[in-house]
Amino acid sequence: MRQVPDGKKKKIVKTVAILIVLATVFGLLFSYFRGKMVPVFVTTCSAEVDALSINAINAATKKVLFDKNISYDELFDIEKNNSGDITLIQARSVKINKIARELALETQKNIENNGRREIGVPIGTLTGITMFIGTGPDVNIKITPIGVANCDFVSEFVSAGINQTVHKIYVKVFVNATVALPVADLSVDTESEILICENLIIGKVPDTYLSLGRISTGLNLVP
Repeated sequence: MRQVPDGKKKKIVKTVAILIVLATVFGLLFSYFRGKMVPVFVTTCSAEVDALSINAINAATKKVLFDKNISYDELFDIEKNNSGDITLIQARSVKINKIARELALETQKNIENNGRREIGVPIGTLTGITMFIGTGPDVNIKITPIGVANCDFVSEFVSAGINQTVHKIYVKVFVNATVALPVADLSVDTESEILICENLIIGKVPDTYLSLGRISTGLNLVP
């Protein structure tokens, strides 16, 4: 059997050792930069998706509610007795549910239509080294968020003086947007609350209303 010369053996061993060292160094550097890059990408993309969701909610609210001048009387009926006291504040559930569906669908459509975008992060920022933040060319990443929106109306009673109560109606929109990034999967939850209308109720309002605080308007408000 032919033997490998000692000089050649040493050369092979040396080459293998160098490759092992290089692989180890590369692996450590990769782990270090990945550990720095992933949080930066996730934070940057989270902020971008959150801003996108807020803009989508605001645009949907304007189109579905404010452009149509939705008034308090379209959402609630107030019943009084012969003495002028409040006996029932009845939510128009069909109308409210219709608005909630339209608002959720419009928000999702806005995210779908405007969500595809490219985000640039300076390569210096990705190093995680403070002195390099904001320097160097951008590393671009394309994102396409997929959003799911849900809506809820919130009712609040605020005393405004003797026999005067302000009934405020808010809409709360919840958006869960998911993004598949090259480095990680991202899920961003966004919530926005918007005052859509309010009404000054003249007449004696039972303390029951004032003690309710903020509640869902899905139920009729019976003293």
